[in-house]
Amino acid sequence: MTADHFPILDATEGGRVVEIAEETSGTFLPGYAPTFSAPFAEWIDRQRDIVDSAIRRVLVGAVAAKKSRGEWSAVEAIAGRILAIDPLNEEATLASAQAMALHGGKVQALAMLDRYLKEIGPDAREIRLPASVLRRRIADAQHIDRSHPVTDPPFTGRAEEVSELLHALELALGGQGSACVFWGEPGMGKTRLAHEFTRVAQFERVQIVRIGAQSNDERRPLSAFVDVVPKLLNLPGAIGCSPDSMQYLRRLIEHNTKDTMPTPDTREAAFLYASIRRSVFDLIDAVASEKCLILIFEDVHWLDAASWEIISEAIPWLATRRALLVMTSRVPDAERKKGITELPSLHRRHLRPLGDTASRKLLDGLLQLRGGAVREDLAEWCAATGGGNPYYLSELALHGLREGGSGSHGYRLPASLATLISERISLLRPISLRVLQACAVLGKNSMLERLETVLQQRRIDLLDAFEELENHGLIISDGARVQSKHDLLSQAALARLTGLSLRLLHHHAALVLEDDVDRPQSVAALWECAEHWLQAGEVGRALRFLRSCAHQAVEIGLPTEAAELLEKAVELTGTTKERIEVLGELVSALRIGGQWHRLLAVLDDVLQLHFSENSQCQNIHDDNELLVLEASYRTSQDPMQIFIRLKACVASSSASSEHRVRAALWATMLGDNLALAADTHEVYDQIGPYLEMAGLEALGHQVKIIYHTVFGDYDVAECSARASVLLARQSKNPEMVVRSLFHSSVAFRMLGFSSDAIIHGTEAYEIAEKQHLGTAACSVANTMAWTYLLRDELVRANEWVDRANHWLPLLQDPSAIYNVLATRAHLAFSRGDYADASWLQEKARQVMGKRMPARSEAHFLSLGIQLKLASTGEAPSSIEVQQLLNLHYQTRILPDHDTIIVGLYASLDAVGQPEKGSMLIADYVSRYRRERSPLTSALKRIMKSNVFNSAISLEDAQWRKNPATTLKSADETNS
Repeated sequence: MTADHFPILDATEGGRVVEIAEETSGTFLPGYAPTFSAPFAEWIDRQRDIVDSAIRRVLVGAVAAKKSRGEWSAVEAIAGRILAIDPLNEEATLASAQAMALHGGKVQALAMLDRYLKEIGPDAREIRLPASVLRRRIADAQHIDRSHPVTDPPFTGRAEEVSELLHALELALGGQGSACVFWGEPGMGKTRLAHEFTRVAQFERVQIVRIGAQSNDERRPLSAFVDVVPKLLNLPGAIGCSPDSMQYLRRLIEHNTKDTMPTPDTREAAFLYASIRRSVFDLIDAVASEKCLILIFEDVHWLDAASWEIISEAIPWLATRRALLVMTSRVPDAERKKGITELPSLHRRHLRPLGDTASRKLLDGLLQLRGGAVREDLAEWCAATGGGNPYYLSELALHGLREGGSGSHGYRLPASLATLISERISLLRPISLRVLQACAVLGKNSMLERLETVLQQRRIDLLDAFEELENHGLIISDGARVQSKHDLLSQAALARLTGLSLRLLHHHAALVLEDDVDRPQSVAALWECAEHWLQAGEVGRALRFLRSCAHQAVEIGLPTEAAELLEKAVELTGTTKERIEVLGELVSALRIGGQWHRLLAVLDDVLQLHFSENSQCQNIHDDNELLVLEASYRTSQDPMQIFIRLKACVASSSASSEHRVRAALWATMLGDNLALAADTHEVYDQIGPYLEMAGLEALGHQVKIIYHTVFGDYDVAECSARASVLLARQSKNPEMVVRSLFHSSVAFRMLGFSSDAIIHGTEAYEIAEKQHLGTAACSVANTMAWTYLLRDELVRANEWVDRANHWLPLLQDPSAIYNVLATRAHLAFSRGDYADASWLQEKARQVMGKRMPARSEAHFLSLGIQLKLASTGEAPSSIEVQQLLNLHYQTRILPDHDTIIVGLYASLDAVGQPEKGSMLIADYVSRYRRERSPLTSALKRIMKSNVFNSAISLEDAQWRKNPATTLKSADETNS
């Protein structure tokens, strides 16, 4: 025997709960109360309790299932049936109140919760907590229905998507954050889905931040985070962000129009940009630690590359945070055209057209809202022609209501959705159309106050216009913001403007937004002003704001983006003077960004402009000339030709003293790399009188340190090193102090003052690290690693190499990158890791290319031969031996030659000429080695060998006549 309540008793949570709940109506034998038998009546009551409990369990399970799919009408209905059985059921009460609030019944929801709390009494503290929390959240939810009014069609057909989002939210609340993107064609309901999700999510312990991108954001660096950071800073938890991060965040979102020169730290663009990225993560982490954070990024197909770069880093990072990132897009892989190729952790969901049932439900709901009774013929016609696109279905229904007609052939089908929207807009009164057009022009900056200022209309007329637009569902409002409901509406509204009218609207929009430029958090307004002035055709004003935008991009570590803006700004210049000024800013951005090839081309334009203004300018020695030479060096052009041009600068009587000293400094460093002793002597003789001139002392000390350490008098080098550090400390310029300490450290090592070298180098690194001077920090760390490597202190050398590697990604100079890789290769060889050393050697060769300076090539070849001997035992070829021998003769007067001569000895020994190698070492030590630093341990081992002593005993070696260079003296110096 079976009964209709048996499936209810057998139902489980994972079974046919929802289906059974929909089939269940009422309670067990309602109204039946037998009196003929007391035991039977008791049995009926027991059965009623059992079945009603099972019904309650099934209905509660159905409520949970419907909630997870966002079907709140069903939730409210089922919860009502539970309350009919159990008036104080907690799950049903909370679900019913939540559904009421989401359907616009906030007052009723609060009243229901108040009654429930009154019924259970004040003593039930633990039981009261969920209801009290929900009541507070409903009371605090001020924007439940503002963005999408109840006149909108019902939200339907997206249960699976809502379920996915709610599941992701549940995980995020537990600390397992994620990111997802919902994509589909325009009108498919992406924004509505995000909105409906956040309406539900706000009843949890969450904080919601929403931003939307627009078409011009593709040209605005970090547009998403310039918009979202101010909102995050206003949330609870933001105060937990570190002071350093706050400083960088203010730099991102604030702008001072009076600042026109780049700050010193912009030269470390990569580090600056990395610090801003890290600060954004720090802020998100701080806010999410307070409450789970939901970030809604709409229309991400319009985001810029820099924003996508941070998003791509954030997606895997979110996995361990209480945060959820939800994005909407018209394309599935918006990041690809921005250079981001793989985002495996990003969940992608295609919003497909609605099915027939969902389409019909949407149409029925909309037609009921608009016209009362559902018109079957109109609903069928819309469903058949709408293609499942929610927005198109809605517009077709409204079109059908306007057109009238009857039967399936009584309605005129528009040519396209755009035509349909255009026809609808054409019915607006002129003032309403103007308001809609102003909303479209202002975009995300469309506020009530700004609309009033832009349109300059009577308030009564604006009120009528707002009412008409809102009643027709053409605008949405969230607080003071008033925006077009859909981008397609904005496009249709703007298409009805003449060119002159559109320019006038952009003109007034720019004027309104200019008032915000001088306020805190003004960066977004700065970019918007530039865009509006461009659209208004106001070239002069657009140029001013474009230059300010470029300056801001440099200040946040994006010089490449700044250069792109300035290249656009150059096209807007009207005079030669203005063009030269903008090109000068472009030169600065290109130099900071390390775009040396492009810099050479721009400098050529600058020089041509100067020459067109003054034909005598062609041979003038100025900063641009030194920039050309630096760019030539960075682009691996012939260093010998660069040296010759630097010599010409030094010798020129028409050049300024500072220009000549700067050229001499470059020439001295290049002469060291190229082993040009005679030419460098000539440069120094010419520049000598200028090195003590007032204002040039710092540069003069640098020239003297390098020249005398490599080619001249060690005593002068020591005095200059100490004087340089003292002068730099007095200047209180961190960059100058680091540079002086660094040069002095190198000089002290070669002069034999090992302790001073380490002290100065360590201090230089600490200051560079503190001041975020990444390039300098990398060079100092690499030099310290080399210092310890020469002392055979491999552990300390490894520590400093690790520090150099930390900063290596910031380097742009190929020679600086090569130096770090070369040090790592020597260190790997010293610890016997020949495979790693060989890999680093090859990588270093690729960095430098074919134009490797003589000293670098000598080090490279010497280590390569030693690697081959140590790893395979293969002797070098005669060509390699001869090449290294030639390089030895060329560079033996330069510092750090010990490692080269060791490789040369090893190569000669491998080809059966150890005596020749010994004689070359004796000759080097006695006649050419200028350093007072101890011999390297490898060189000492060779000089102690029997082969070496036998070879030297055959000759009256000059090195024995000089006690300062004997092996005994070297040993004493070491100890």
